[in-house]
Amino acid sequence: MLPKKTYGEWLQEATKALNKANIPSAHLDALLLLEHISSKKKEILLTYPETFIGRNQLRKLNKLLKKRSEHIPLAYLVNKKEFYGREFYVSNKVLVPRPESESFISLLEKISFSKKQKMVDLGTGSGILAIIVKSLHPSWDVVATDISKNALTVARKNAKSFGLDIRFTKSNLFNSIDNDFDIITANLPYVPTTLKVLKEVMNEPSAAVFSGEDGLVLYRALLASTFKKGAYLLLESLLSQQTQIKRLAKENGFKFIDQENLVLVFKKIR
Repeated sequence: MLPKKTYGEWLQEATKALNKANIPSAHLDALLLLEHISSKKKEILLTYPETFIGRNQLRKLNKLLKKRSEHIPLAYLVNKKEFYGREFYVSNKVLVPRPESESFISLLEKISFSKKQKMVDLGTGSGILAIIVKSLHPSWDVVATDISKNALTVARKNAKSFGLDIRFTKSNLFNSIDNDFDIITANLPYVPTTLKVLKEVMNEPSAAVFSGEDGLVLYRALLASTFKKGAYLLLESLLSQQTQIKRLAKENGFKFIDQENLVLVFKKIR
């Protein structure tokens, strides 16, 4: 039988275990796991540390703690991740949303559009970019694609929770859709297979992370595709890849427009 634990005792022991496993945000992660299982706000857990945890909840907590110690991303364990001030459902079938990808939205909002736009989000994953753009621009026609059926299931679930009408389609780049889009966002896999990454990343879907020895296999294919003249293309990549991407884009008739952190904006001019 499991020994009884209070919120405070479990948090102390869990933090110690996560520190030992080299989890940088050990205390916060332990607190978020406890918040998830107990359904109590962090403030309550910290204000009443002497409260005992039920045995059922304690079993669940210890299982999650073991997984987090094995560097399973926290978002997979609590099935949620905040992005652009909104909370999204995530599972181990999709890449965990990163805050740096919020640059897609800020860059897109800087562009002046005079009419209703037709946009596609290629490699949508959990659907976050398509969902936020549609929530900011309800009149736009927004399409989202992914090669993963499981990812599209997650994306549809998120779109439904926000009550948004987005068309989701299984497609490898433009293979199953037309290319008559005014805006294309593409946060495709771009990590080189030769690059050493964090243990957490190794527990994410490899097909959503890696793209050949230099990480640019999919971006080469995308930039060589046919685009509508005047279309805006937004891409995310490593900083070390951006000079090469700009060159590839220029060779394929794109003009570099803007940049923020890891995200680049191009416009098709020929």
